[in-house]
Amino acid sequence: MAKVEEAVMAWAAEHPEPVYPTWGEWLIAIGILYRDDPRHAYSISIKANTQIPADIAEKLGIEPKEDV
Repeated sequence: MAKVEEAVMAWAAEHPEPVYPTWGEWLIAIGILYRDDPRHAYSISIKANTQIPADIAEKLGIEPKEDV
């Protein structure tokens, strides 16, 4: 059983799940929101700090974050 766990853990370390930006990070990246814009504070209450789901990110052409 320990060998199976070791193999699974090694595979998982080599194949991490992609991590996509949050909605707020993406809106800032495409120029809709700005960090010093007062609307940014409001956007936090509309799920701006939640990660974009993988299926939606792929449809929007958003690449996973590299510096996770």
